[in-house]
Amino acid sequence: MSFKHPEILWWLFLLFIPILIHLFQWRRFQHTTFTNVDLLQNIQSNSRKSSRLKKWLLLGSRLGILGGMVLAFAQPYFEDQIKNALKPTELVVYLDNSFSMQAPANQSTLFVQAVQELVQHIDPKQNFSLFTNDELYKNIRIENNKNEILNLKYSSIQLEYAEILLKAQSLFNLKNNSRKLLVVISDFQNRLKYQKKESSFEVTHIQLQASAKDNIAIDTAWIEKLENKDVLEIQCSSQDLNTKNINIAIYNGDKVHTKATVSLKDKKGNLRVDLPRNIQISGPIQIEDQALSYDNQLYIHKAESPKIKILVLHERTVPHFLKRIYTPDEFELEFLNANTVQLSNITETNCVVLFQPETISNSLLNHLQTFLQKQGKLIFVPSQTGNRNSYNQLLGQANLRFDRLQMQTLEITQILFDHPFFNGVFERNIDNFNFPKAHSYYPLNPVQQGLLQLQNNMPFLVQKESMYVFCAPIDKDNSNFSNSSLIVPVFYKIGTDSFQAGKLYYSNTKTQEIDIPIDNRTVEVLQLQKDSLRFIPLQQNNKKYVRLQMNSFPQDGVFEVADRDQEIDYIALNHLRHESNLIYNDLGETPSLESVKEFTEKLKSENKIESLWKWFVIFALAFLLFEILIIKLFK
Repeated sequence: MSFKHPEILWWLFLLFIPILIHLFQWRRFQHTTFTNVDLLQNIQSNSRKSSRLKKWLLLGSRLGILGGMVLAFAQPYFEDQIKNALKPTELVVYLDNSFSMQAPANQSTLFVQAVQELVQHIDPKQNFSLFTNDELYKNIRIENNKNEILNLKYSSIQLEYAEILLKAQSLFNLKNNSRKLLVVISDFQNRLKYQKKESSFEVTHIQLQASAKDNIAIDTAWIEKLENKDVLEIQCSSQDLNTKNINIAIYNGDKVHTKATVSLKDKKGNLRVDLPRNIQISGPIQIEDQALSYDNQLYIHKAESPKIKILVLHERTVPHFLKRIYTPDEFELEFLNANTVQLSNITETNCVVLFQPETISNSLLNHLQTFLQKQGKLIFVPSQTGNRNSYNQLLGQANLRFDRLQMQTLEITQILFDHPFFNGVFERNIDNFNFPKAHSYYPLNPVQQGLLQLQNNMPFLVQKESMYVFCAPIDKDNSNFSNSSLIVPVFYKIGTDSFQAGKLYYSNTKTQEIDIPIDNRTVEVLQLQKDSLRFIPLQQNNKKYVRLQMNSFPQDGVFEVADRDQEIDYIALNHLRHESNLIYNDLGETPSLESVKEFTEKLKSENKIESLWKWFVIFALAFLLFEILIIKLFK
């Protein structure tokens, strides 16, 4: 047994007071014998024994009264109760606000239910730190920060479990000897990547359970260009095998453009909608679903994309095969002699193909350097008889140079499939392929890993910043590359990358570049705006277009791109569909609670100390009653 106020035990010395009083009240009697008083002696002897017993009982009751009161004020408790109760508690709460917390629960959502329970059941005067996937509140109280907690929003970000532990650890004061307690409130969807880990603090898991887990979502949409029309294709999915049809509506602004039904098979289904080539559509594609709401709409903006300008500079050999790749429906292809080109011809284009020049003049070199500084794309193909020194002046912009031409027939056998350049180009890696050949090549110094490589591991095509360098001539005299199936995806990908044409929609959580055509207009600063929201991204003006550097953005929707409130263009931003599959982590043997209320009740019971002082007060009162009875009964 221990005491909360052990210093009060010094008052036990007061017990000597009734003992001393009792001792001083004892008197020694002198025996005097009288004749014929035997009966009186017997009566006095019995009275003396009774009086002595009474005094002993009174002494014991008074010691009990004093002792009980002193021990009661010292507040005794059992030793095994103080492990958590007497320690100060540092409380950190992680509240999952990812989109999966939109799942229904008791006529509300998991997230709303968790927020309300936090406000209702956490002690209003309890200091604690609260963090979500995108917000942090340090050392707050419910009584002071109730409105901030109630106004928390959903986020497209999802912290992983390891990141939650690391962030919580940074919020604890590691120097003091307090009880450190982290509470993780989440549905523990698979994206959280739960793994049991050891930590220097206590972790309590509250796994919230959704009342319905059959989610229907619009997964994606894209445009397929046909000869005289565009086809909008929409992909939907459901987690319920019993869902056979989904009603869908396509909006153009505030008006419904098309209503249709998507038929599902094996939980997936596609809808194809024919659209005239010249029509512009900006708005949401919508479905109705009772589970998650964030994936019930997909915002799109379809506009006529400007054609990408490709300028081919050549001398003797004209690469006519490029006409099959850069077709008029997507590109403006122009052929000019490399010796007569003007700076204006280069600055107004998106991509320059410098095809097998015999030499590169100083004037052309200066024009190309200016073009590269403005992030223009350059494809350089050397000639077998070209001036290597002039080539190396151009390649020096990327810290590269050609060595002496090697006359050796080699196959182009290696494709760097993992390079970002080939993302979306090939459906799978190709092993059995009819690889083209080159009869001569220029060794590149320093040696680079090529997008395409020869069979001796020397590069055939290298990307360095915005320059694409072929290390061998690709005319028919030196290579059959122009007749191979590789040439189309390579040149087409470089061409489309030279201008980030407007897509049907963009993700609002990816770092990406978006090019906004301005047609040589003078613009100051482009901003994205929707209703009252205004946002200015990083941007670079290239005269023909402004390149926006987009990072994570909290909202989805169709945003107007404006310059000083003058409309320039529109872009659609959407949340990624990572949270649409309501599949959850199994916590295994890790104990978990079901609600915040259950946690607060558990915490109170752990901090509760059994009030033993009450029993000592009762004992003191019992001794007081005992003393009263002694005084009344012993005459």
